Amino acid sequence: MNSDKDKHKDFVSRYYLNKDKLPDDFNRSIEEYLELAKWWYEELPAWLNESTEHVKKLMLEQFPIIKTSHHPVIVTYLHEMNETYMWRLHFAMRAVLKEQKKKINLPKKYPRWKQWKEFYGKPEEPHLMTDKLRNPFLHKDDAEWEKLKAEENRNIIIIHAWQEKRKQEFYDAVYPLLLKHFPLLNELDGDHLLNFGIRLRDNYEEWKYVGEHLETVLEYGMPPETLDLDTDDFQKAFHPYFLKDHRRLSAERHKRIFGEGV
Repeated sequence: MNSDKDKHKDFVSRYYLNKDKLPDDFNRSIEEYLELAKWWYEELPAWLNESTEHVKKLMLEQFPIIKTSHHPVIVTYLHEMNETYMWRLHFAMRAVLKEQKKKINLPKKYPRWKQWKEFYGKPEEPHLMTDKLRNPFLHKDDAEWEKLKAEENRNIIIIHAWQEKRKQEFYDAVYPLLLKHFPLLNELDGDHLLNFGIRLRDNYEEWKYVGEHLETVLEYGMPPETLDLDTDDFQKAFHPYFLKDHRRLSAERHKRIFGEGV
């Protein structure tokens, strides 16, 4: 049996043999279909084949515990979720380019654009401890408070830098591929360039959650099948594991972060 792709190729061949005999309106409709079909049968698979392996490799590097499991559920989840978020990134980039091509007024289209611009339009800063957090009953001595605040802020800065380093690794992995598959991204400007940054950042945060979810299940020794539970059911299943091992695993994670450097 011929595949959909083979049937499509056969249709295209027949169409171009008879194109001159067909009405203009019909030809315009077919050309629109052919543009969509080229994306579906050629451009999207080429993107997924290349990008999925890149980000899957990075996930294994950033969450090395995943490499310790060869359970079919883990292996399948790892591949399918990386492919899913590369699929979503592809759609997001098409939307970004379409909005620039149509000269869409993004602040007008998106009611929260001003908030987005404020949040995404500048580098993320670490949330440092300030005097507003000082409890006068627990921290009466000024010198002790300043010492505590300095130590906590040092740790916050290290963790923030570690997080930013991992985010940049994701950007470094996908950005060259985006330019390869979407060369018109080089022409983005103004709000549309920020729109690109917003969608890329959101994609990273979702992708990162997948790695953290896998890491949690494997570190706490949970059944692999719990990966597919909805949020409420997962939290219920996770609770006894958390009570048992959180202190130990939290300390181990702390050592990994401070041991890796930035």
